Amino acid sequence: CIKPGSLLQFNITALDPDFGDSLYFYLNNAGAGVNGPFNVSSSPATIQPPLSAFPIRGFSPQVGVFTWQTNCSHIRKAFYQVDYYAHDNFGNNKTLAANAITMIRIVPEPVQNLTATSGSRKITLTWNPNPCDNATGYEIYRSTGAGSVPTDSICCRTGVPNGYVKAGEVQGWATTTFVDDNNGEGLEFSGEYCYVVVTVFPEAVKSCPSQKACVSIRRDFPVLYNVSVLNTNTATGTMEVIWSQPTEIDT
Repeated sequence: CIKPGSLLQFNITALDPDFGDSLYFYLNNAGAGVNGPFNVSSSPATIQPPLSAFPIRGFSPQVGVFTWQTNCSHIRKAFYQVDYYAHDNFGNNKTLAANAITMIRIVPEPVQNLTATSGSRKITLTWNPNPCDNATGYEIYRSTGAGSVPTDSICCRTGVPNGYVKAGEVQGWATTTFVDDNNGEGLEFSGEYCYVVVTVFPEAVKSCPSQKACVSIRRDFPVLYNVSVLNTNTATGTMEVIWSQPTEIDT
């Protein structure tokens, strides 16, 4: 799993422990490397020796170098596959053979600088746009507990972290603000609210979740708790009204 924009480079080695023995070494991507990362329209992968040199005939070890400068256009739901194959001897005897596959996933990065600002029974979220401008929008997730967020730097797991529910979504790469008012019902005064943002791409690909931002609802007005009839009478009837004082204004 790598982030778009990363340079991926690694060696591929085929080794026969019999010194001086012959070896066939293939790149098995459709025979000529015409699929997977070699077939993307922008910045395709390369391999040395070049594709035209395969299969390589020689003595062990045989080494190839895979190189791919990835970019945002490579984000997709399916993984990319690089397939290698080697067998013993120059002839058709393929009794001793081995196959290996490298699976590559281009995992979108999370958005950065998520902030949460408390208002009157609502919370306003802002964040930086995703580094990849081919994003189609963002999903916002809320937790009222200690929901966990993956902290690994690569984040091969994408989508919704544990303990979070969807609070809403916005469309468009440049839309980086969301107001959570619980669909117009207002948020409750129930401790701390935490949020993460997930970027959405074509094919419903989702990025790693952002780091969480947490805030409590600002209680800047009285909150009504109770109304009771103490005495029912048309002339001397009494009511009891109970409320909490505001906690964030100077009374």
